[in-house]
Amino acid sequence: MSIGLKLKKIRKIKKKNQKKFAEILNVSEKTYWNYETDKQEITVPCLQILQAILRVNLNWLLDENNNNDAQMFLDGNNIPTSPDTEKMIEEKIKQVLGGLGVPSNLLQFVPRSDIQE
Repeated sequence: MSIGLKLKKIRKIKKKNQKKFAEILNVSEKTYWNYETDKQEITVPCLQILQAILRVNLNWLLDENNNNDAQMFLDGNNIPTSPDTEKMIEEKIKQVLGGLGVPSNLLQFVPRSDIQE
């Protein structure tokens, strides 16, 4: 399932219209419509809002092969991760930031397994 379809599913579960969801993500209604219809890639700040405020599991959202709706929302502070999903998220962030003109050589990602909790 595409990211846009997943965004629409989240929006419907949260019982919000496109205008209200756009306000939550701090984007125009047109920009949000573009996200939901897969005409524009979602930005990192929007991903951060989805995770922090709406508790959306970004691993689920960004993995177009993961259609397990049980993984849609984070369960407490548990952020499921694996090397494959970490790599996928890293590539997606690099792709979005590259589109904004940020050179990829400026980005360094530390795997979650290397972070001391």
